[in-house]
Amino acid sequence: MSTYEWERGDVTLPASQWPKFRKALISWWNEDQEEKLEGAKAAWSLIKAAQKGKRGKKARNDAALAAVAKFCEGSIDEYERFSVPDYFRQERTSKLHESFEWLRNFFWNYDHATGEWTLRTKGPMKKEFDFRPVSKDARFSADSGGVYITLTNETRTLHYRVDENNHACDRARETPLVSKMFQLLGQVKWGRKSGGHFYGNNEYNRDPDNGAGGGGNYITSAFGPLGEQARKDLQRW
Repeated sequence: MSTYEWERGDVTLPASQWPKFRKALISWWNEDQEEKLEGAKAAWSLIKAAQKGKRGKKARNDAALAAVAKFCEGSIDEYERFSVPDYFRQERTSKLHESFEWLRNFFWNYDHATGEWTLRTKGPMKKEFDFRPVSKDARFSADSGGVYITLTNETRTLHYRVDENNHACDRARETPLVSKMFQLLGQVKWGRKSGGHFYGNNEYNRDPDNGAGGGGNYITSAFGPLGEQARKDLQRW
């Protein structure tokens, strides 16, 4: 069943907690970028090896795509559709599909006019990856798209936004980036005048048939004293 939904909000961290939280999230991000870089290098080596002895653009491209699929523990059919063995668990299957799509988009450029994919000619370089200084403001987006996290030093504020889409909030929280964010928020020692909340809505809640008082935005997550106060204020309203 489809559910179009969105959420967003701001959380202010205590001065004593902000540096630790910011460093932990940005360090995790940089580790993820390093893992992607190393994975791309390994996949590129397989691509070059698979292309040896192949003649013609199509043969070389097919060999490269098959090599990336094998790197992701799967295979490609005649329609260039990726699949993995049926006995893989769902979580593993989803992760491998995401890895394949990420590598394909990294190594190939899609021409919307011709509908063709063109393989790049050079291997991955570190400057192509989004490494961040751990002490500065930062803005991240999840690989799934439509999910953004912004860290602002001046106000010690985390801003979280999920654009409206089908099951967008659920899918956002399943991404490694957002999962890590919630994990770190759960470790914060909140003080006075700190915290905050995320709020959102979905297509069913804002249905006009909900009647008087129905359909308004609701709190999806609350943190610290400010988050609890927001819940109380909403209940009184």
